[in-house]
Amino acid sequence: MKDFYEVLGIAREASDDEIKKAYRKLAHKYHPDKRDGDESKFKEVNEAYQTLSDQDKRSQYDQFGQTFDQSGGGFDGYGGASGFSGGSPFGQAGGASFEDIDLGDVFESFFGRSRRRQEEGGAMHGDNISINIDLKFEEAIFGTEKIVELRKKIKCSKCHGNGAEPGTRIEICPTCSGAGQIKQIQQIFIGSFTRTITCPDCKGVGKKATNPCSDCRGEGRVMGHKKIKIKIPVGISSNQTLEITDEGEAGKDGGQNGNLFVTVNVQEHKYFKRKGNNIECEMPISITQAVLGDNITVKTLDGEEKIEILAGTQSGEVFKINNKGVPYLNNKNQRGDFLVKTLIAIPKKINQKEKELFNKIAELGGAAAQVQRKSFWNKIFS
Repeated sequence: MKDFYEVLGIAREASDDEIKKAYRKLAHKYHPDKRDGDESKFKEVNEAYQTLSDQDKRSQYDQFGQTFDQSGGGFDGYGGASGFSGGSPFGQAGGASFEDIDLGDVFESFFGRSRRRQEEGGAMHGDNISINIDLKFEEAIFGTEKIVELRKKIKCSKCHGNGAEPGTRIEICPTCSGAGQIKQIQQIFIGSFTRTITCPDCKGVGKKATNPCSDCRGEGRVMGHKKIKIKIPVGISSNQTLEITDEGEAGKDGGQNGNLFVTVNVQEHKYFKRKGNNIECEMPISITQAVLGDNITVKTLDGEEKIEILAGTQSGEVFKINNKGVPYLNNKNQRGDFLVKTLIAIPKKINQKEKELFNKIAELGGAAAQVQRKSFWNKIFS
């Protein structure tokens, strides 16, 4: 049995805010809709959060969760219900008759799984939504805004989410008297036992509309479309995910909205490549520019920039333009660099005059190369 505090990576005295923060971080990390998500860990994190975020469940878990795990599944260590008197399983437990024991409460205490709804009053938290959007290379570098249309469960506009036909009342559920739960007694061959179940009349809400809304049938939400504006921060990378609070599906019976998770896919650029916060590109130069040097103009995402090609530049050498790369995600005033890699372009075709010039260069270069080779071999065999 895994420790829920260890699952969320928090201390046992963690506050509600710390629990929620840890849950959101891990749920985002393991969400099964992500490419690197993990469904089993996502479920594990969700189970831990459902227990520790509820004060009653957390109290029961802190008191009985570890004891149950250490006891091998028996009833030893469960307060006044440890064992049955007189050696008979049909006797009395801790002074109480068998039919007085609420077995539903007992097992909820052992497993930390209360049958109550997620939120106070029975309202259900809306589901999260995950989407993917494509960004151009420049949009990811400098940030942008995107308008997307979502088809999801939204708050009913007719009843404003309360589930009642306009002009009609919402009353306390007469079946459960507002508790959202009822106790059910079942007869078995050894007697009877009581268990607590969700109220079938109000579905655990504790209240109900005297006349349910005709549009949402009393649920407080309907399927619909909503356009939202998503702000893309500067410097975002491909496969990063943004979390937008309250833009998931509407909660049921007035419950809190879920969240929207947006994973971005950055399209490749025709000429530029991103390496961390640097941008790289390749720039062809002529043989004469490489030999003699030159000042050339290159295009960056910020416009044209001039760089000096030094005489004797080799193919593959890199020239750097400072602070013209990708802005840092958490500090848009700080940027990486723009790196220009030189490639010496060899002409495939030359005219007769160019051929004569290259022959002269070859004669001069050949004589110089012969002297260098002779010196080289002399050093080796000296």
